[in-house]
Amino acid sequence: GTFIYQGTSGSQTVGAASYTNLTLQDAATKSVPAGLFVSGTYSVAGGGRSYAGTFTYNGGDGSVQSVIGGESYVSLSIAGATDTSSASYKLATGTFTVSSGLTVNSGNTLDMGSFTINSLDTSVSTNSGKVRWAAGNVFVKVL
Repeated sequence: GTFIYQGTSGSQTVGAASYTNLTLQDAATKSVPAGLFVSGTYSVAGGGRSYAGTFTYNGGDGSVQSVIGGESYVSLSIAGATDTSSASYKLATGTFTVSSGLTVNSGNTLDMGSFTINSLDTSVSTNSGKVRWAAGNVFVKVL
């Protein structure tokens, strides 16, 4: 199922847990703790989000495409089952900014499409995984 955090004002703290599908929506600011793990779809809409520590996106069982929202992460780890075809890549829906590292684990492909990865350091590691972009796009910008 999908766990939804929604609120129209103030702030909410997202529970430090493992989620199948996680949605953060509405105007309330969401505080996302270190060690959060999402194994299915992760979507964000409205409001601001602040991330602490490593956010791990598992992205399903490797048989179907999964999506992850473009955000400003402290550290982002793309993990999960080995992709079985291009139809099962982890698809970015926006530009990523990472301040302390991005890792794409073995057997996984992060499909950035036409989006960019902005890095505040140089620790972008494919760890035997892959990152792909549409032709002509900027790959990684170190800010």
